[in-house]
Amino acid sequence: MNGLLDQKPLDLRDAERRLLALGRRTHELIGLGLVLAAVAAFTVVVDPSGPGVPIAIGAVSAFGLAALRRADRRKLLAQLVVQGDALAITEVKLYAQQLTTARERRRLADGLRMAVASVGQGAHVTVMVNAPRVDDFAPRLLGIAEAISDQAVSFNPQALALCGQMLHDPMRSPLCNPHVPERELPRILELVERGRVSSA
Repeated sequence: MNGLLDQKPLDLRDAERRLLALGRRTHELIGLGLVLAAVAAFTVVVDPSGPGVPIAIGAVSAFGLAALRRADRRKLLAQLVVQGDALAITEVKLYAQQLTTARERRRLADGLRMAVASVGQGAHVTVMVNAPRVDDFAPRLLGIAEAISDQAVSFNPQALALCGQMLHDPMRSPLCNPHVPERELPRILELVERGRVSSA
């Protein structure tokens, strides 16, 4: 199975069109959800035994689909940041800048720590990872988490985006999917570690 390092470069024009389409679809679904929620609330007030509940379910479904489209868009943005040559696209550049903020770095470091904690003895954290691989690389994962959470250490956006893909793209991540060759995991970790720019 193809892993994260087997991603083919995306055509930038196609990628930009996909970003616009996903953004537009997300806004449409949110708008639909808001309309359905308002109609459901009004219907319940007017006639509690009427179709308010099914309409409310429709609103929840619209919001759920919007969340999926937003997640698809974030995956695409992460892939474009890793690709490197897509930073000319404004949305990709903004996403790359967002990845370097303290909040996003903290979330990424917490994700790495949670992945390690999920395979610990008596752990109550459920994270979709390949336990033996996490166990083998736990010290390295925790070291990366520590460096990422340290604001005195700079990382380039490509390294942070690749680390995020490793955590949030389970189908192509060697950390999560046992069908992705294990040899890809140390290569990804090395690329993330090499993305460390400097220490203050």
